[in-house]
Amino acid sequence: MKTYKNITKSIVLVLSLGLLVSACDKIDLNDVNKKVTITGNKKILIEDFTGHKCLNCPKGHEEIHKLIEAYGDTNVFGVSIHAGFYAKPKKPPFDYDFRTEAGNAYEATFQPQAYPAGMVNRKEYNSSLLQDVGNWGPIANDVSKEGSPVNIKVEASNNNNTISGNVQLSFIDKLQENVKLQIFVTEDSIIKPQETSEGEEENYVHMHVLRGAVNGTWGEELPQASYAANETATISFSNYALGADWKPQHLHVLAFLYNTDTKEVLQVNGTKVKP
Repeated sequence: MKTYKNITKSIVLVLSLGLLVSACDKIDLNDVNKKVTITGNKKILIEDFTGHKCLNCPKGHEEIHKLIEAYGDTNVFGVSIHAGFYAKPKKPPFDYDFRTEAGNAYEATFQPQAYPAGMVNRKEYNSSLLQDVGNWGPIANDVSKEGSPVNIKVEASNNNNTISGNVQLSFIDKLQENVKLQIFVTEDSIIKPQETSEGEEENYVHMHVLRGAVNGTWGEELPQASYAANETATISFSNYALGADWKPQHLHVLAFLYNTDTKEVLQVNGTKVKP
C-alpha cells in the first residue's frame, strides 16, 4: 500500500544562519539532522486544497506530513479540503464524495487556481493567501517564531455517534482584533483511490480530511467583544452528528481563532476525539 504516511526518511531540520537572518529562505525538509526548535507560542495550521483526481496533490499531502514530523504533531495541524474540479465524484473507483459544504465555500471564497494550493495560518505571502506547496515550509518557519495573544485547549469526545466538547481560550495579551472561533472535524486513515504522478493508487490513505465545520462555515464570535490579559473564555459544542461512514477512532477536532478582517489565524490547536 503506497501512502505518504509510510515515508521512512527521518524528517528533521537544520536552522542555518541564513534561515535565522532571512525568514524568506527555503526550508529543505529532506536535508535535516535535528527537529525544529519552536521559539514562539503560535501553532501552525495548513489548509490544503486537494482532490482525489489531482495527480499532483499527493505532493501537498507529503509536505504536510513532513512539516508535522519536523515541528511535532502538537504544533502543526493539517486540513485537507477536498473541493473544486478535482474533488468531484467520478465513475468508480472515484465515486466517493469527500466534499463538504464548508469546503465548497472555502474553495469559492479563496479560489485556488492550481492544485495543490494551500494556506499557512491564512498568512499573506507575496500578496497572496494561497501558496504553492514549495512555500509552505518557509511560511511555517515564520509562524513558528511568532507570538500569539492567546493559547487554545480543545477537548472532544464521542457519545452515540455525536461529538461534544469544549474550546478554552486563555489570553496572554489583550485581544485587540475582530475575531471568530472556527471548529473543524477532520478524519485520518480514509482508504480510497487517489490519482498520483505514478498512476492510480487504489488503497491510498487520505489524512486530515475535512469532514465538517462544527460551528458554521465561518465560525462564531466570542462571548465578549474584547478580552484582557489573563482572562479566559470557554466555548462549548454538543451533539455534532457523525457521518454514516466516519470512523470515530480516526476523528480529530481542531479549533482556531482568526482575524475576520484579514482572515489570518492567530492560534490553532486540536485533539483526537475520545471514545
